[in-house]
Amino acid sequence: MLTSDTHIIKWFRLWQWLWVAVVAALAIGLLGWADGGAATAALTLAYHMPRLMYARSRVSTPTGQVILTAAAAWLALLAIIFLWQSSVGEHTLQWPYLEGDMSKYFHWAVHHYSGQVPKPKITSGGYSASIVALWWIFGQSLIWPVALNVMLTLFSLVITGQMAVSALSGSVSAPDRRISTWAIGLSAVSGFYLSQGAMLLKEPWVYIAITLVGWGLAEAICQRRGMLRPALLFLAGGVILSVIRAKYVNFLPIGIALLLAADWRRHWRLASVLAMLSLGLWMLGLAISDHYTVEQQVNNVTGNALMHRAFDAEGWRGAFVAAYYGWPWWARVLVLPLTLVIQTVIPLPWPPMEQLSSVTAWLPRIQWGWYVVAGLAVWFYVRYWLRAGRGLRLWCLFAPACLAAIAYMTAGLVSRYALPFEPLVAVTAVAALFRRRGQEIR
Repeated sequence: MLTSDTHIIKWFRLWQWLWVAVVAALAIGLLGWADGGAATAALTLAYHMPRLMYARSRVSTPTGQVILTAAAAWLALLAIIFLWQSSVGEHTLQWPYLEGDMSKYFHWAVHHYSGQVPKPKITSGGYSASIVALWWIFGQSLIWPVALNVMLTLFSLVITGQMAVSALSGSVSAPDRRISTWAIGLSAVSGFYLSQGAMLLKEPWVYIAITLVGWGLAEAICQRRGMLRPALLFLAGGVILSVIRAKYVNFLPIGIALLLAADWRRHWRLASVLAMLSLGLWMLGLAISDHYTVEQQVNNVTGNALMHRAFDAEGWRGAFVAAYYGWPWWARVLVLPLTLVIQTVIPLPWPPMEQLSSVTAWLPRIQWGWYVVAGLAVWFYVRYWLRAGRGLRLWCLFAPACLAAIAYMTAGLVSRYALPFEPLVAVTAVAALFRRRGQEIR
């Protein structure tokens, strides 16, 4: 059972110093004294900022701090291995070896930082602009954007704890601190979720954005707060989405619809404000994107062979994609349970066989912890959802509705796009664990 025993605090302080020493030894051993020292400093800072934010929150517990530290240690290990793999041979952390989207993000940043490479074609430069901002302060190196991603991933866990309290406080048989701790713990057991925070990807920014939006909706729907706090949280998450990954702005109307369904007489003013904000954020995303059009936005919703053109799948995936995007919309809806299962169970995109020798490729894809979380969430929907209060019942629909939309648009073959919603699923799992025995969930 989770406890706040003083022995946990004592061992926690020792554990903090121990993992810093291990990270320093590993980083210096693999990257050398200069880069290893910089990586140690960056990753230590990336851990302490979210830890301090969590330690000063009203729902902080010693067990929660241990969980956050364990997640930080795991992220630091993955980050150091990623940095080492990116700087082997003739490559350096200033000019690393990167593939796919990561290479495009890095070279876009280099183009705008020093002009030493041509500008690559990417949908939006928002994420790469954050890399340029870091380089203006610390200089060109892969270390700093990776450390920022580690910090953002840890912040997303802290925000998940706050979101869980807003969604479940007073509705389940557990105090706020226990709700928060369990939500952080269940989010942290997903290795695939954490692993994306140790690479040069947009996902950590999207984690932050979706948890902020979910928190704002929980404040309005479940706690029935006033307009200001929910609107600010919603706006903060929406701005990040429009700048970093504008496609996800399309999910915001789902949350607004659930807000109105909860109590339209009470929430129509807030819903109107959020709707106007969403429209403005959608237009902002289009305005700042280099290669993103209204036609592509429509393709995101309708499918229209978008993913079939976007990535080259082989084997059964290629055959399934080729068939899937030729089906009418109603046929894709009929197979939605199958695509949802694929998206939930298989951590796609799966790396090529030659990359599976890397620990950072196969270890995060051992998903047993996530299967437990998803199973608990499914149990909540089957056993307790109809008995929950109206606010909690509607808030818990936001994640599955967005996950279903992603599965419909991608045929369930890009599980990475679903990762930002895993913390919301974890909160639903907490509701299953601490439902009120012998009575309805309020």
